[in-house]
Amino acid sequence: MAIRYTLKLKSSSSPHLFLDDIKKMIKNDNVLYPQTRKMLLLLKRTNKAFLQLPLELEVVISTELRCNLERALSPMLMNFNKTDWNEEDIFNYAVDKKKFLNKIKDLYETMGYEVTESVMDNEVVKKIITDIDIHNKELEEKTKTKK
Repeated sequence: MAIRYTLKLKSSSSPHLFLDDIKKMIKNDNVLYPQTRKMLLLLKRTNKAFLQLPLELEVVISTELRCNLERALSPMLMNFNKTDWNEEDIFNYAVDKKKFLNKIKDLYETMGYEVTESVMDNEVVKKIITDIDIHNKELEEKTKTKK
């Protein structure tokens, strides 16, 4: 079973996450988690100093497939994004499964989200990943034909 977090941004929390805040989170955790890496890459790609946080977010952590899926639910429903675990993530999970998962949950709570936890069947996760791969392949082919 995969772990599913449904996150709602607390009304007292800022809808923006600044680069300095992300750096503090990394320093406090002393580890760069998959979500944190993704945030830093997005900041680099968009050349901004902050991220606009969704009001509601869904995060699925698949320990079997060693990846995380994430999508915004509100203000606009978005497609899932997949983040594969790197070797360090796999090692940290193997060393202490509970700590690894709790740290991810704590990351979102630090960002200002209220977290509700549930489970999701791995077959559903595999189907979502297949859909992501098909979508990414179609985008890649469209990009090639435009060149």
